[in-house]
Amino acid sequence: MNIQPTEAERLLDRFLARLQPGPPLPPPPPPPPDAPGWRALDALAEAQDLHGYLRAAVALSSMAPPPDLAATWRRRDWEDLGRGQLMRRELLAALDVLGAADIPVILLKGAALCAARDEDWARRPMGDLDLLVREADAVRAVQALLAAGYHLVLGHDELVERRRGPDLAALVAFHAQVTLLAPQPSGVVIDLHWHLYDRPAYRYGQQMAGIWARAQAADLDGRPVRLLSAADMTLHLAGHRAIHHPEWPALAGRWRYDLAVWLQTHQGLDWAGLADEARRMWLLAPLREALTLLPSWLALPPAASAAVAARSSSRAERRALAWAARPRPGQRHKALDQLRHLPGWRLRLRYVAAKLLPSPAYMRRRHAGRWPAGVSCSACIWRGCCDRGAGHSRSRFAVTYRSWLPLWEPTPNHLSDLSAMVTARDP
Repeated sequence: MNIQPTEAERLLDRFLARLQPGPPLPPPPPPPPDAPGWRALDALAEAQDLHGYLRAAVALSSMAPPPDLAATWRRRDWEDLGRGQLMRRELLAALDVLGAADIPVILLKGAALCAARDEDWARRPMGDLDLLVREADAVRAVQALLAAGYHLVLGHDELVERRRGPDLAALVAFHAQVTLLAPQPSGVVIDLHWHLYDRPAYRYGQQMAGIWARAQAADLDGRPVRLLSAADMTLHLAGHRAIHHPEWPALAGRWRYDLAVWLQTHQGLDWAGLADEARRMWLLAPLREALTLLPSWLALPPAASAAVAARSSSRAERRALAWAARPRPGQRHKALDQLRHLPGWRLRLRYVAAKLLPSPAYMRRRHAGRWPAGVSCSACIWRGCCDRGAGHSRSRFAVTYRSWLPLWEPTPNHLSDLSAMVTARDP
C-alpha cells in the first residue's frame, strides 16, 4: 500500500501499540507495508525520535524491512545500545557524587521514564541527563560536581561571571538550571535543575515544596533516587514541551509517546485532582492540548476529558504561556520579564546592576579582542536595550563618537563594527 504522511503516522501508532500491555492481549500487528511504506515509516520514526521503539515493535512481529533498511537498523541497534549503557553509567556516576554530598535527587524526563518503567535504556533517546535538586542544595550540588571533575557550561552570562570564578549564588538566584559536562572522555551533558521550568513566571511563581513532598522513593542499581509522583509526572510531560520547546515540532512525537505510555501504566489517576493541580500550576492548557494529541491505542477514561474541560485557565496561566510561545524574545523583553517576576527589590537591584554594569571578567570573555573596555560596555548595554527580538525592528538613532574619543584611540575596524551594530536596520 502507498503510505501518505497521515497514513504513516497511523501505521507507526499501530506498531507502537504492540509494545503496550493491552488487555487482554496486545493488538494485532498492522498489515505489512511495501518498500516505500517502510521508508516513510523509517523517516517518520527518525523525525519523531521514536526509532528505537519502532525497531522493537517490528521485532515482535513477523515482518521485516527491506534488506538495506534492515542493515541500517542493525547498526542503529548497536549504536543505541552503547549510548544507553553510557547514559546509564554516567547517571550512576553523577548520583554517586551527589549521594556522597548527601544531596537528594529527583530524576527527570528520559532518565526518570527509563527508571520508572524499568525500560531498556537503548530504546528511549536521551541527549542529556536531567537531575532535580532542592534550591537550597543547588550550590552544594554544583560544587560537588565541579570537585569531581565536571565542567560548568555558562556561555556568556553577565549575571554569574566574576573575576574569581562563577558566582554560584547568583546562578541559583537568577536561573532554574545549569549545564555541566561529565569528565572526559564521555563528556555526557548533565542538566542540573532546581526548578522544573526556567521561564520566570513559572520559576518564581510556582513553589517546589509540594513537588518534593509528593516525590516517591526509588532505587537505581542500589542508589537511592526519587521520582515525580504520577500526577506531577503527567503534568511535567504535558507541560515541558509547551513551555520550553513550543517551536520544536520534532519533540512532539517523543513527548506524545512518553505521555501516552505513562498514562497507559497509570490508569488510576484522580483526574479531578489532577486538573485542579494543573490549573494551580498554570499547566491546564498544555494538559488539555496534550490529551487531544494522544494516540488512538490509549483509551482514557471519560473522567479525564470531562475534568479538564470543566476548568478554565487562569489569567496568570494565559499570560505565562503567551510569553513562552513568543518567537525568540529579545534581550530587553527577557530582562523586563525577569524583573517582573523576581521576588523582592534587593534581587531586582542585583539583576539590574549586573545587566547594566557587567563585571570586567564577563566583558573580557565576551568582547575579548573586539572592543576597548569603555566602548564595549556602553555598546553592550545599548544593544541589550534595543534588542526586542524577532518581529521587531530597531528605531533609527544617531550615535556620536565624540564622548568616547578621549577614552580610546579608534581604528577603522572599531568604527565600522560599532556603526554596523548601532545603525538602524529599517529603511
